[in-house]
Amino acid sequence: MICAGLPSELNIKACWSRPKPHLLRLEIDCPPEGVFMQTFRPHDGAFMVYQDAMVLDPKHHRRGNAKRLVRNLVIAYDEHNITEVRTKANYTAGGYTWAILGARACYPELQQDLLAKCLDDRIRTGQIDARYRRKVMLILDEMKPTMMQDIAELEGPDGFKIGLALLYGHSWDAYWDLSNQDIRQYIREALDEDDDASSRLDHQDHG
Repeated sequence: MICAGLPSELNIKACWSRPKPHLLRLEIDCPPEGVFMQTFRPHDGAFMVYQDAMVLDPKHHRRGNAKRLVRNLVIAYDEHNITEVRTKANYTAGGYTWAILGARACYPELQQDLLAKCLDDRIRTGQIDARYRRKVMLILDEMKPTMMQDIAELEGPDGFKIGLALLYGHSWDAYWDLSNQDIRQYIREALDEDDDASSRLDHQDHG
């Protein structure tokens, strides 16, 4: 099911291992063009998944691969009663992509502080215009459960994607609670978006 979301032309090698007695790890290696790794641990009678790595060579970006992969992941999680997924949203677009996909911050107060510092750094380096600072800080000060999604979707009146500029390259601890219907709605909307949104989802090599 999971492999079905990867580009068909890849030479895929799947391997299961037990790094510890209570852990089960799946590694799908597509050398030299990608790697996909997950660790499963018992959690409330089922499994919690940690997304260790999901990296694809840039030549496979913008072809719908990420959307297919995420769709298949959610289907597989539902079939196996997996409701909790955690990851380090990082590398390049991972910080932005996981937020668009409805992931929540594991440590929201820490993210509130780190994003405020990141915002000031990007204003100082000219990546974000200082006039947008108040918009971002209003969201951070409210610190709603949807803080990361609200940041990701933030745009200026001129169409400048403030959230993308702030979260691209930003690293944060993220989780999906797939029993939460609000989060599932974010996932559905992200996977049903137009071609521009599809490109954003595919332009990723994230943890």
